Amino acid sequence: MKIETGTKFEVEIEGLTTVMDFVEDRFIFLVKDSFWNDVELQMARTMPLEIDFLYRYDVAVFLLTVGDIDTSDFYFNVQENDWSEALLQEGEPLRCSIVLLDADNLVCLHREVTFSLEDSRQIRASLRRQQEVEFHEGEFDVNASGLMSALEPFEMQPMAQVHAVFGASAK
Repeated sequence: MKIETGTKFEVEIEGLTTVMDFVEDRFIFLVKDSFWNDVELQMARTMPLEIDFLYRYDVAVFLLTVGDIDTSDFYFNVQENDWSEALLQEGEPLRCSIVLLDADNLVCLHREVTFSLEDSRQIRASLRRQQEVEFHEGEFDVNASGLMSALEPFEMQPMAQVHAVFGASAK
């Protein structure tokens, strides 16, 4: 998947939302807002970026924080992923693309980061556990909704098994 700042994102994302998935060889964390001002974009481009990961109630949660922009939470079910075999394969560190879209689906910012091998190992171990869970119809969604209702993203951060900080980027 080719992602370039200033171009239309190749998948139409409906509404103002946060979306994540594992596609081909990386996680894609996408935040779509009506407008990104210059201060927010500069902050997202130059400030350290944090990704926290926790696994709770058979739900994998990634928390994305950049500067003063609110922490975004992303819920992931490896069982619903078309690339799960590639994702769970050991060896290479996990890569991520962080993408900020505006209301017109234009890429306002694209930033790449890579987890350490140890963080990648911990994330994969949790996702393997999740892959073994037998979810009944809609159970994952109920568990994720319950977690969202019970805890704000900033309240989940101290529970994270992985806390990765990535330096500034010039992209």
